Amino acid sequence: MAVGVSTNLLGYTIHGSVALPFALQSAAFALIWGYGARHFKMTRTIGNYFKLSTFVGLSHVAIAIPINLVLFGGGTGHAGDAIFHNLVALGVPLIPSVYAGQMMLALADSLLAAFLILVVIASVKTKPPFQEQCAHLFPFSTPSGFHRALARAVARFTSPWPAASRHDSTAPFTCALAPG
Repeated sequence: MAVGVSTNLLGYTIHGSVALPFALQSAAFALIWGYGARHFKMTRTIGNYFKLSTFVGLSHVAIAIPINLVLFGGGTGHAGDAIFHNLVALGVPLIPSVYAGQMMLALADSLLAAFLILVVIASVKTKPPFQEQCAHLFPFSTPSGFHRALARAVARFTSPWPAASRHDSTAPFTCALAPG
């Protein structure tokens, strides 16, 4: 949440006051991702992962679009505003035009970002040698069958080299923060 809000505060220096009200949206995105991933375990399967991404995109409808309508008259000058401008030009009222245009962009943005994140994560071919001993420090790092299959699929398209070994199990290492 802090990263999202600070991004908007930093955005204030670049984009002016347009960025500040959307700090609420960034905080909501972080909360939805956090609770979805940790509490509801929605990152365990590909279906749930993309469902969580869809929820994040839909939260845009609940939070950012009302901010956009009330404070900025429907558009902030973003290139995506062209959709709602075209819908208004076709005779669609302002509010449905903004909702339709922003919903399409928010869902597409959220799902594309989710896919790209999967590609980046799957392309990581090695793990720290201490990860097995310190698994409690890496709550999302235990590879499931889905993660291994995704890594193989991405590697097939992104790298001509074979995947590196996970770790050198012969190297002695103990986790300093391990309980007991």
